[in-house]
Amino acid sequence: AETGRMSSRAPNLQNVPNSRTEYGKLIRNLFIAPPGHKLIVADYSQIEPRIIASFSKDPMLLKAYLTGEDIYTTIATALNITRSGAKTLVLAISYGVGPAKVAGQLGVPVNEAKRIMNDFTQKFKNIDKLKRLCISTAKAKTPVPYVQTITGRRRYLPDLKSKVNWQVARAERQGFNALIQGTAADVMKIAIIQVDAALPEGAYIVLTVHDELVVVSPDHLAEETMRVVKEQMEAIDFFDVPLIAEAHIVDRWGDAK
Repeated sequence: AETGRMSSRAPNLQNVPNSRTEYGKLIRNLFIAPPGHKLIVADYSQIEPRIIASFSKDPMLLKAYLTGEDIYTTIATALNITRSGAKTLVLAISYGVGPAKVAGQLGVPVNEAKRIMNDFTQKFKNIDKLKRLCISTAKAKTPVPYVQTITGRRRYLPDLKSKVNWQVARAERQGFNALIQGTAADVMKIAIIQVDAALPEGAYIVLTVHDELVVVSPDHLAEETMRVVKEQMEAIDFFDVPLIAEAHIVDRWGDAK
């Protein structure tokens, strides 16, 4: 994908609904471990907010992650909104979503969404500084502006030099999204390589969906495989906060969450 994440076609497994949705669990439970095997399903916990905290050096976010506080509760308290609202807001920042979409997700008028987003900017000023630095650095690149992830992968954004305001605004959102989500994609690719090299004999990777890795393991090696997967995913040490991987042993994909 544009951000560097893995994509697939025929079928597009990245579009399989999340287990938390009404039909997501039912659909994911159609994916079953082979006889004599288990599925090890592991995913990174809050990887985009962790990257934002590390890159921005925001003191409140860093403190929350380093002391084990819940990041969304920390943000919700600072902004006087619900925890789910804080989660929506952080993901909106990560994905470059505008006020209209945030308003729809929060169930508030657009003006209220703008106020909440502005409040977020004021309370977490380092994140706004990071965004502005990301865009100004990209615009200075010649001949075509680009954003670079932590490993050097580039996303070119010619519209950053457009004369049309909405095109520039869109490119700025895409640029910050490329930095954060692209770095998360880098992490997952490195994790895939490390996990694959460390897996016990007979275990193998079958799928990655965004921040999630699915591994097939022989029954008798399931616990060992889960330990290896979790260790290797968490061993990537690029950031000021720890990466946390949550892993489960299941028979059906949908039972992992």
